[in-house]
Amino acid sequence: MLIVTAYTDNGGYAELVDAWIDSVRKRLPDSHFLVLRLGEIEKWKTAAHLKPWAILHGLQTGFPRVAWIDIDAEVVRTFEFPDGEWDLAFRQYREHSMTGTLLLKNSPKVRSFVADWARASELSEEVRNQLVFEKTLRDWTSPEAGRHRLEVHLLPPGMTFVSFDDRDAEVPWEERFVIHRLQGKLARRGR
Repeated sequence: MLIVTAYTDNGGYAELVDAWIDSVRKRLPDSHFLVLRLGEIEKWKTAAHLKPWAILHGLQTGFPRVAWIDIDAEVVRTFEFPDGEWDLAFRQYREHSMTGTLLLKNSPKVRSFVADWARASELSEEVRNQLVFEKTLRDWTSPEAGRHRLEVHLLPPGMTFVSFDDRDAEVPWEERFVIHRLQGKLARRGR
């Protein structure tokens, strides 16, 4: 399995790289990982929209199984790809797709989906990349997609942990959001 992540030099993410690598090596010692440095990017929206390009880069390496785990997440125990016939797996929280952790089976269909997501992200004015992901996913999971239809596996509650999720669940990785940074930005803007 190849585990992919990316980070910017600003926003405090560069300081997380060593801890991320340590958590991957400790919990998933047989995995390979690809850490992409994006440099300094002023707009969060721009950095968020580079996620699908980073994932596509990981898929192009030829590994049959690729996982994306955000740089601000820590792998807290060993996990395996779920069994079954699916192309893409992620956590759904209420009506939202959580893209901080994605599991992808590498195939031409999955690479095409991620390329479409990447192109849509470039063109979108939407700040939250999850919404671009969701729109692209609807196109690829609709009955009209025919033989190119993407099969999705939803990771169960407890597979991922986010700041507003069940803190008592046993989890294979924990998504840690840098909420205090966001709160600081909002306070400076007077919100």
